[in-house]
Amino acid sequence: MTFDIRPASADDAPAIAALNNRIWPDLPTTPERVTKALTGNNRTCIVALASDQVVGFVDGFINHDSQAADWALRWEVDLVAVAPEAREHGLAARMIAASNERGERAGASSARAVVRVGNIGAERSFEVCGYTPSEPHQLMVAGPEPSQFIALAVPFCWVFVETLTYKGLWVEPPYERLKDVRGLVRKENCETIGLLVPEDDFRQIEEARDLGFGAVNAYRLWTHKLG
Repeated sequence: MTFDIRPASADDAPAIAALNNRIWPDLPTTPERVTKALTGNNRTCIVALASDQVVGFVDGFINHDSQAADWALRWEVDLVAVAPEAREHGLAARMIAASNERGERAGASSARAVVRVGNIGAERSFEVCGYTPSEPHQLMVAGPEPSQFIALAVPFCWVFVETLTYKGLWVEPPYERLKDVRGLVRKENCETIGLLVPEDDFRQIEEARDLGFGAVNAYRLWTHKLG
């Protein structure tokens, strides 16, 4: 099977949405949402085509590394999708490598992906591309709440993201005390707030649960230096 790998255009939005919904029916999107994301600044969605049909995509966008002293630019690699009939050809790794190149061109000094523990195919693809995994983290997710809601009683940092499937807010280190974060999600018209807590940090996981955050699954942060 021969593949053509290139940056997506708005014309690819219906095919990207269809493939997303085929692979992740519990995380649906629409052509309109994909089009909006594709036409935004500082992002590139890489698509793979076979016989002019979209059989894979990897979205990537600029964010900031909150753990860097100068909040350096970081490339977020998101939603690695390969149609079942196009797997076992190394396609995911090729798209990730192409996404890394776009991130480097955009000025990012590092790249990051969040991969569910046990997703062997994705883990192998990121490993091939030079990424290094963290220890397992528990993904905790909550929706918006009225502005008087007080968030985790621990310091943390936030970054807004708008992906092909949702607009939300990520909470991550380095830690600075913030309050009313779920109210902020509502104010910014976001749909969700998520944080990744190390699995051995039982106190913070329990505190998140007490504040209405639900545990989704275990994930690792895969990181890679660009340039």
